[in-house]
Amino acid sequence: MRNLLILICVGTMLFSCQGGIDLKGFDSASWKGDRHGCEAYRSSIYKDIVEQREQVLGKTIREVNGYFGNPNITELARKDQKYYLYQVTKDSTCQGFDSDTKQIYLRLRFSAVGIVNEVTLDIKN
Repeated sequence: MRNLLILICVGTMLFSCQGGIDLKGFDSASWKGDRHGCEAYRSSIYKDIVEQREQVLGKTIREVNGYFGNPNITELARKDQKYYLYQVTKDSTCQGFDSDTKQIYLRLRFSAVGIVNEVTLDIKN
């Protein structure tokens, strides 16, 4: 029991000491304000996010929500994994939306303990 308590304390200290997400060239307010991709900010920056994925890997759900805002889509998977999908390209609510255009999402996968362990792009027709 004592070892478990020590492990929990050490784990809490490690996670609380992590630095926040800091992506070069990224403006969190602009990202959050372009929720449906209508302003084209997300489509202009998503490649930079993927290139700097190391800054996002290992971060908690709370840190991700604070930096990127709430996802457009949340998917639950096996073994308590969770996926956040952020719309990158214009969706059907935007003026000038083209239904033939592929939809691109920034996809973050979280482990069962709520830590980002994958940053990819999801392209849907």
